[in-house]
Amino acid sequence: MTLKRCVFVESNTTGTGEILLNKALAAGYEVLFLTATPSKYRFLESRLVHVIKIDTRNPLAVYRFIVEFDAVECLMSTSEYYIHVCAQVCALLGLPSNAADAIACCRDKFALATRLTEAKVPTPNTQLLSPQKITANELTEEVAASIVFPCVLKPVSSSGSIGVQRIQNIDGLKDYIQQTKEQTVLCQEYIDGAEYSVESFSVGGQHYVIGVTQKHLGSWPFFVETGHDFPAVLNNGVLSQINETVQKTLNAVGFRFGPAHIEIRVSKGKSWIIEVNPRLAGGMIPALIKQSCNDDPLDLLFDLYRGDFAHWMTKENTLSFKSPERHTSIRFRLADKRGKIAAISIKHAESDHPKGITLLKQSGDMITSISDFSSRVAYAIGSGASIETAAKEAAQKLENVQIAITSDSDEISDTLAERISNRLNHTGRLTSTLDPRAQAILVNSNPLSQDEITLISQIDEAHILMLHKQGLLKADAAKQLLASIEVLQKSNFHDIRNLEHPRGIYLSYEAYLCEKLGDHIGGQLQLGRSRNDLNATVNAMQLRKMSLKFAKQCWHFTSTLIHKALQHKKTLLPIYSQYQIALPGTYGHYLAGIADCMIETLQQLQHLDTTKSRCPLGAGAGGGTALPIDPEYTSKYLGFTSHQTNSLMSVSSRASNLRVFGEIQACVLLMSRIAQDLQFMSSQEVALIVLPDNLCGGSSSMPQKKNPYLLEWVKAMVSEITADHQCLFSTLGKTPFSNSYEVSSVFSRKTQSIFNRAYQVISMMSLLIEGAEVNHERGKTLIESEFTWATYITEALAVQNAQSFRSAHHYVGEMIAEKISTAHDESIQTIYTQFVDNDIEVSAEKIVEKTHFGGGPSSIAVISHLFDLSKSLRQSGEYLKKIDTQLQKAEIARKLEIRNLSSDRGK
Repeated sequence: MTLKRCVFVESNTTGTGEILLNKALAAGYEVLFLTATPSKYRFLESRLVHVIKIDTRNPLAVYRFIVEFDAVECLMSTSEYYIHVCAQVCALLGLPSNAADAIACCRDKFALATRLTEAKVPTPNTQLLSPQKITANELTEEVAASIVFPCVLKPVSSSGSIGVQRIQNIDGLKDYIQQTKEQTVLCQEYIDGAEYSVESFSVGGQHYVIGVTQKHLGSWPFFVETGHDFPAVLNNGVLSQINETVQKTLNAVGFRFGPAHIEIRVSKGKSWIIEVNPRLAGGMIPALIKQSCNDDPLDLLFDLYRGDFAHWMTKENTLSFKSPERHTSIRFRLADKRGKIAAISIKHAESDHPKGITLLKQSGDMITSISDFSSRVAYAIGSGASIETAAKEAAQKLENVQIAITSDSDEISDTLAERISNRLNHTGRLTSTLDPRAQAILVNSNPLSQDEITLISQIDEAHILMLHKQGLLKADAAKQLLASIEVLQKSNFHDIRNLEHPRGIYLSYEAYLCEKLGDHIGGQLQLGRSRNDLNATVNAMQLRKMSLKFAKQCWHFTSTLIHKALQHKKTLLPIYSQYQIALPGTYGHYLAGIADCMIETLQQLQHLDTTKSRCPLGAGAGGGTALPIDPEYTSKYLGFTSHQTNSLMSVSSRASNLRVFGEIQACVLLMSRIAQDLQFMSSQEVALIVLPDNLCGGSSSMPQKKNPYLLEWVKAMVSEITADHQCLFSTLGKTPFSNSYEVSSVFSRKTQSIFNRAYQVISMMSLLIEGAEVNHERGKTLIESEFTWATYITEALAVQNAQSFRSAHHYVGEMIAEKISTAHDESIQTIYTQFVDNDIEVSAEKIVEKTHFGGGPSSIAVISHLFDLSKSLRQSGEYLKKIDTQLQKAEIARKLEIRNLSSDRGK
């Protein structure tokens, strides 16, 4: 497959950004995601995307990073705050993009209003209120006379309704100025009229409107959007006027390429331009348009930016986008107060589980504002022949969202909470609190835990389908069992979790089904199987799932290593031997070596391939069964490639666990060694590595201390993993080759423990490598002052002066001992000239660049090594994607078979 790359610079945190990223992956692109704050994007962790921490507000930094890569076909952002940066970088790289000046004009709302006024495009009267013109206590006569209330105040450059308010009078204006953090704010005339948004695309300076959306707003004074209807119901005259105004607007700002999201108010017989956003709409409007038109604006956007949009153009060279075929509506559920989300869920009935609802928040999330888009907690989409039908459907769906918010007054006052937060964030020595991703790892949220009951329910689905196929279970009983299991799955097994489990969760689950459906139906679940083969199957699926997720985290860590190494290919860092400075090197060379080890881990995990393990289901208690079951059938629907052919081995063997854990043990031991290196090199005496405040701790009694305690946490966790690994060997030893408590229970518990801890160790080390920086000048000083160049001079003497290496080694050693005794302060150039009789310029950098051979630290050698590692990482990524696809296909096939049976096609 030909390598092609797509680069995203930041993103909106929900909706279009994630969808576009998925489109790029599906199209076969290697995706680089550049961000200053990776913790903002939850969706990145589950995808094989190269996440690069970089200053994304600096176009030069972004350019310098991207220019190192070939085959970059596409560079874009779905966050309005970074589109201008992308345009500047695209211009340097010759990639498709809009003009940076046009984007800058749209982003500066005062400049936009000025430009549109000059072009005689209807736009509200707009002025800047600077600190010189207005304070919280004083309003100049000139300003007071120029403002007509109500007016709208907003930041000069913002998005998502952040900071936008309707102001009724001068007192309200003063309050806004006092509260806002903006030095200068925008004051606009309030246009009273229906609000719409227009989605357009520009190609070669020609502008094409693909749709107009009716907008619904929440209560004043804010402008929070509570819903959208597409297409807006407008007469031809208004539509024509809107289109004409949009054309004039885009021409006025110099728009030539890409999407625009234009906010309009229709009033007094005119279409007034409120804002022009140089991006596609947010608020899931693209999803509305797709459902209405059967054409996806995100596909068009992606194709434009990757330069593959000829199929969107007609023979007349105009843009072709399908017209609406149905009405669609979206409605948002908004938080009604600030605070912490205690619980959020979608209620359901057994016979009618609502679809088309998406939760935007989860339990534990904080609602920090109710005045902008961040107050949205969920949305629902409806469709129909009329706008009324679509809107009603969306609103009714949204009624199923249940949310409980613990307000500030319920727990702790806002002021007190803020003061406590400031204490924790600024300890004196440290200027920021712990990175939220590190916090999540430390609280041990079990990111890899695959809930046993979830796996059991999936096994049951395949088992019930097989029993029905083999004539061992009647269709009606199978349907009732599958329907009840589906209800439990959709409720996340709420009823089962609330039960006591004196004999294990499975028997409580089975007892629940018996009570709901009767023994004659619920009691049939164990037909043709036992808890022994069920436990073995849960273990195999657990091992497979966890191995895959652990491998993905290793992939992410390796990606971080490779890209960080590329950035530091010339950053000087001495090579140590037995804790002594020994040779000249670079940080990039050090990281590339670790990346090579991680590639080996990925390749070994691929070789072990837990997805090729055989499915144990059907082995019963260890002696098989007299019933005519079909293990091959259940294996297929559970994502296995085959089934076990020996019932005793099925229930007794856990060799696959031990093999995988052996590779994990080797991997985490490497993490312990890296942590030791970083702790040593970040000590005050060595001062080569600097960790940011958000990855360090402070001291409760020693104010000068900055503790790299997360490195110690990594080493401690590795010790715990080693202990668990040894526990498994001890547990399995001297147990009979059959089922036993040690095999079925202890192995399951320790399997989760080892995977969880190993996953956390890799995650934490990835954060530490991502955040660590090297003191280049300190590295240079140590390399030059600690005689690391001695071997280089020895080799030069041996080659140039025709003496043996050993003789030269002895001579150089004597000379260095003499210089140490006299406390020399000569430069490396002076010393080199004393040893070798030539006038070659010598420096730490030049010596490093000479080490091309044997995998040395020269930048040429490191780049070549990183090229090979990147190729191997791509191959590992393709393998992991293939496994994902295999498991998804099995899931889809099983669910389809259930649907066929439920609709009587499976009779």
